[in-house]
Amino acid sequence: MEAQLIIRYLALALPLVSASSCSLVFVHGPPSGYEQMDSFSCTESRVVPVLDIVGAGSSVIGAMTAEDEPGLFEEGGSLFAVDRETQIVGSLLFGAVLTASAIVGFRRVNHCRAAQEELVRRSEELAWQSTPRSR
Repeated sequence: MEAQLIIRYLALALPLVSASSCSLVFVHGPPSGYEQMDSFSCTESRVVPVLDIVGAGSSVIGAMTAEDEPGLFEEGGSLFAVDRETQIVGSLLFGAVLTASAIVGFRRVNHCRAAQEELVRRSEELAWQSTPRSR
């Protein structure tokens, strides 16, 4: 019976995980070796990690408000019922994945912003060094 419960949790969690984690897919830190590059692009906006946090919060709310009545879901043309416990575990797993995705996204954005600032400082230094000075 316990193995069957684990399979149900995984069956519920896997589609959720694959449909989530926006930061893992859409947020990019600076490329490796950016310290020697004259220019590079990476994600400076925090919008996507914030969306992950909103989704994680919604998942936690969903877990707290799971109903005693089984939820009906359609898969492959057939309906199946998901009990309250499975709804709670699935929602919490989804929330945990989104939270982890948001953390990774915020770290990538912060690293990108720091790298972009370093690039500006390097560019200013090079410009200052190449400026002719009067004697």
